[in-house]
Amino acid sequence: MGTGMAANVGPLYGVHLTFFPGLIYAIFASSRHNSIGAFAPSAALAGVGVARTRKMFADPFMANLTYSELVSEAGLADVLHQHQGIVVGFTFWAGLFQLAMALFCLQPLSKILPFSVLDPFNCACSLQIILVQIPNMLGIGLDRFYGLNKHINLIIMLFQQAKKAGGLDTLLAMLTASITIGFREFIQPSLFRKVKLIVPVEFILMVAAIGLSYAFDLSGRYGVRIAGNSPGLVRPIGIPSPTMPSFEYLPHSFFEGMLAALVSIAVCLQAAKPSSRKHGYKVDVKQELVALGSANLFSSFFACFPASSNIGRVTVLDSIKSRSQLSTLFACLLTGLLLGFASQTLHYLPLSVIATIITLTLAVSLKLFEDLPAVWAASKLDAFQWVLTFIACVLLDVEWGLLIGLGFSLLRDQFLQQLPHWVTLDSPEASAPPSKVVVVGSSIDHHNAESLVESLLKSDLLEPNRDAPSRLVRHPIIEKVIRKRRDKPVPTIDLSLVSSKAAQSATIAVRTVPADRAYLILDCTLLTHVDAAGVRALNYLMTELVKRNTGLWFTAINGPVSTVLEKTKAGSRAALPLAKFAPSVDEALRLIDQEVRYNLTAVPDLARRNAIEVSTRPENTENKTTEAFWEVTAQPETVRETTGASVTSDTADNEMPSGDL
Repeated sequence: MGTGMAANVGPLYGVHLTFFPGLIYAIFASSRHNSIGAFAPSAALAGVGVARTRKMFADPFMANLTYSELVSEAGLADVLHQHQGIVVGFTFWAGLFQLAMALFCLQPLSKILPFSVLDPFNCACSLQIILVQIPNMLGIGLDRFYGLNKHINLIIMLFQQAKKAGGLDTLLAMLTASITIGFREFIQPSLFRKVKLIVPVEFILMVAAIGLSYAFDLSGRYGVRIAGNSPGLVRPIGIPSPTMPSFEYLPHSFFEGMLAALVSIAVCLQAAKPSSRKHGYKVDVKQELVALGSANLFSSFFACFPASSNIGRVTVLDSIKSRSQLSTLFACLLTGLLLGFASQTLHYLPLSVIATIITLTLAVSLKLFEDLPAVWAASKLDAFQWVLTFIACVLLDVEWGLLIGLGFSLLRDQFLQQLPHWVTLDSPEASAPPSKVVVVGSSIDHHNAESLVESLLKSDLLEPNRDAPSRLVRHPIIEKVIRKRRDKPVPTIDLSLVSSKAAQSATIAVRTVPADRAYLILDCTLLTHVDAAGVRALNYLMTELVKRNTGLWFTAINGPVSTVLEKTKAGSRAALPLAKFAPSVDEALRLIDQEVRYNLTAVPDLARRNAIEVSTRPENTENKTTEAFWEVTAQPETVRETTGASVTSDTADNEMPSGDL
């Protein structure tokens, strides 16, 4: 009933949500413990949307009213009739949107609202409904306020009208609160431990209050405000007949309907998943979209606003050992009997009693503030988003607060996706050709491809002879390779053993792997996606690495990424012709070690034979010995420029018999 008041459609329409949506949801739902009905966020969104849409269609009886003005009790019945025509449009669009999400496999949209947005939004909506109910607890009939800064204005209006508080209304509210809190905190836990029984003390208090109000005529004799004086509560006996949504308001209801659909499915899944994990079954998101969308679409023909579930209702069902949706059908049956045969009895219900019960029920939602320190300790950014959403909901309105929180969440995710996510496993010493292992921790796509490549090129990974510390522990395979290279001398030759003329006219160094040669290994174990922008970025990285005399290796490429590289012809045969691929980092390091060993051992033998051939040529080549030597060694000009002076050879490995000379 409190949610019906918050949605500006009358208290009885909140009861409708316990009956009509549950009938359909119980048939299609995959959750065994979820039970849908009225919930605060949906009601608050509906109330804001009703006020906005009503401004566009101001009838003559409210021509002088605007969005930010007060609506008096006079003529409220006509206003509520218009509100009921508006709110069904929200429910209609919410149901269609959820069914479309299921049809087009848009289940990820159900996770677009993180808990750091949903929790403060839920708190703000609950606080707004509590502020609306506090005047009813005191017997004060406040005008309804529509507009920005609603929470603060409701508090100001309450203090301005505090002197009109009714004594008996306040007494009934205090008695109701004392009995409810005392029973919940002391009697109910002991009773549940002994007989596993949950007593609906709130329902018992409502029945008792109705009996007292009718027997002693509290409204007529003592001026106690009762529900029958509120337009929109009492309807003719029987289940309401279905009506078509008003096509006049439907075009203007889509935005609130879409927001209500996202909030509804997000809250529903948030409530259903803890119980499903506890009892070992899986909640199918697509099936929940079908169930919730069908329920909202069906209930839109009975003047209901969007429905969903909440954690409190699921917790109660779990505590009474509910195992199927039969509990939901049983609750719908009782609600249907109430609507069909006992709705007139609610005429005598004191508003202070029902307002107190609503306030105590929604006050549980404010315990979400207790999670804020833990959120702050885990992530300062999530805590800031939590506080920002709540403040925006309070200072502006719940709809604006939800949009601000959602917008901040999307911008934050976009910013984080553009950050490069990589880490190095080792920083080897300059005594061996550097082999840097880089683990790519995210996809390479249009969000972060450019920043990833730029960060790699600007880092000290590709700088030779550096003393930068490792960002992580040294890889054990790299340690082994470095130790072998450090302990084994590099083979060289001494040209003085060949010919004095050759030694005087040609000083050479025969290492074919220059001292600044490096290798970059991209570990793609965590890489799940590469798009066209990522392929272009890898091409650019390959080009820059060639300029820096650095080899590029890709390791542990999974199936999807390999498929993309083949489709875009970015494999070793096309766009990345100089890149090499290996199944693992260890294999890449082994192949690099083999390549270095081959270049350091095989080529000196060739150079030795070429030098011998040069030294045995006739004397007329005296002035061309150096040019002839480079011709027979077939070394390019770039290698000639990078080679240094002649190095001494190891006599044990390179001494040649004099007979060969």
